Amino acid sequence: MAFPGGKRDSNDFDDLDTAERETFEEVGLDLGNHKLFMCVGALDDREITSTFGKNLLMVLCPFVFLQLTKETPPIEISGSEVASTHWIPLSVFFNPIITQKWDPESIDLSSRLAPNSWILQNMFKTLIGRMHFHCIGLPHIDVGGKTTLRLWGLTLQMTSDLIDVMYQQDEEPPRRLDAKRPKFDYWDVNFFVWCFLRKNRKNYKRKMFELKTRRIIWAEGWREYFVAVQKSCIIATMIRTLFALLLIRNLPIIIRKILKYYRIN
Repeated sequence: MAFPGGKRDSNDFDDLDTAERETFEEVGLDLGNHKLFMCVGALDDREITSTFGKNLLMVLCPFVFLQLTKETPPIEISGSEVASTHWIPLSVFFNPIITQKWDPESIDLSSRLAPNSWILQNMFKTLIGRMHFHCIGLPHIDVGGKTTLRLWGLTLQMTSDLIDVMYQQDEEPPRRLDAKRPKFDYWDVNFFVWCFLRKNRKNYKRKMFELKTRRIIWAEGWREYFVAVQKSCIIATMIRTLFALLLIRNLPIIIRKILKYYRIN
């Protein structure tokens, strides 16, 4: 799932102009018509990076609009860019039973880490495995035979930012919607990530800072997370390689002991 949007063109006056143009092109809603919609503000910009946060790819600038009419204008989707559209009640995101359920979206990192090497892809599958992102299953009317809508990744992070600013200071939830960091298939990688981030956990407690400061800390936390993932994958790979070498080196001794044991018995 994704919100309408796209890349800024040279003809766009600013980022808001880009958001309005892309929304009109993708779903046919004219956000620039101030009789129908009103821009109520922007959420925090987000830096979009390559796998593990290595390279900056773009800066994402989300905006929030309020519909001023009872009836939504007809939606006309762009068939080449949009498969279907869905309205989700905001009340869904205030239900912890739905939002905090661990229902991961799993992705294979090997094709991203080594897109041109079949050998390296299989090596990464063996050493790292898959990455599991926190995902929220959303209720909706069945369209096109699909029975589930899964909110995760950047769309979940932007939704979490929106829900955060809707709460009063003294009534906000103890956790963000996207508070659960991604996990890996192998326990050792998860363990090392936990170790690297252990000292920073106190910074994520909701009541310690004002909302603006917490948002900045949370954004920095993603950078820290990807650095921790890089270190954890390297350490886990080195330990496994060392263990495999020791096993191969001592394999003849192990085999002799096994054979000797069976001979005695």
